Amino acid sequence: MDSWHHLLFLSVWWSLRIVPSSACHRVHHGDCQLLDHCHLVCVGASPTTLYGDISKNITNVTLCAWPYKTFKVAKHMGHLRDVEHFTLRHSDVEHIESFHAHRALQTVNLTELQLTQMERDVFSQLPVLHSVDLRHNRLSYLDYQIFSSLPALHTLYLAGNNWTCDPRLIWIISDAEGSVGS
Repeated sequence: MDSWHHLLFLSVWWSLRIVPSSACHRVHHGDCQLLDHCHLVCVGASPTTLYGDISKNITNVTLCAWPYKTFKVAKHMGHLRDVEHFTLRHSDVEHIESFHAHRALQTVNLTELQLTQMERDVFSQLPVLHSVDLRHNRLSYLDYQIFSSLPALHTLYLAGNNWTCDPRLIWIISDAEGSVGS
């Protein structure tokens, strides 16, 4: 691995450490807690009740054990426009609505959910989004268009899904498409 790739790997690894998986274990089910003055962790609860000065400082949001099948970004995160790192994990979520109003997002971690498909505009209008983690869902196909409008994207994690052998997935390994697999 050359030094540039090694540096890229380390920077992505470090940025993902901002939202440790153990954060959910520090919060009681049905509650939200602010950790480190900027990291909001909710377990089985929505962050919609946080308003005012406290919401202006939140740059990291971690949601675990989400109680609904759909995550409505505008409804549950509408007041948290400056979030840079978002994690939703360990939930039965089957559908995610678009993050388009959250232009400060740099990393999105949607792991260990029940996602089977994603809308084309789920990540549209996110100019600084550089890392997307979709590991351990039930995805079998992803349209290239989902990621084509993300100028800063350089890391995409897709392991642990139910990929079909579909020629439309060639973009994952094709150099012509700016492969995420290269």
